[in-house]
Amino acid sequence: MVTRYSDIETNSEVTDVLFCIVLGYNTVKKLTEILKQPQPTISTKLKFLLQNKVVKKSKWNFEPNWSKIYQIMYKMLRENSPVALQWYIKSFVSKVFKIEDKKIKELERVVKNIKLYFPEARLRKILEGYAELFMHSREKASLQDIINKYFVGLIESDKNKLDRQLSELKEIMNGVPSKELAFFKSVEKD
Repeated sequence: MVTRYSDIETNSEVTDVLFCIVLGYNTVKKLTEILKQPQPTISTKLKFLLQNKVVKKSKWNFEPNWSKIYQIMYKMLRENSPVALQWYIKSFVSKVFKIEDKKIKELERVVKNIKLYFPEARLRKILEGYAELFMHSREKASLQDIINKYFVGLIESDKNKLDRQLSELKEIMNGVPSKELAFFKSVEKD
């Protein structure tokens, strides 16, 4: 019987295996040793990752399928990142907060040109960085969780220590309320 996992973007149950593969632990034996999980569990997770094409198998070794991982991450950034969600709720938020059109147009530009702000090298660093963090903390996270954590870090970072793209992105994001605040204000507007 195969365990059913949720979609790859929001799944935190299989990313432990993906993180290990990203870091070069690429055999079932190494994965069972590091994760201290039974071989059938590891095999089920690998099967899911293979079905979703985020890993490739060659003989007994597994490796990240970076092109598919980038594709998934770009889709998440365009559709579910804090920037995208802020843009999607622009009409809702603009009614509640009277946000100027300039801010909404900036958000739209970022979403449409997301690869300028997140080149493949940055996406790879994000995933490798979280994989390293996972190895120390064992904190499970989905790919969507990792993107969200990255944006929280961006907002909390010192603008002067960021490259031009991230500095610009931080500036654009600073003036727009979160979806949670927009929701709260819309409910409590009277």
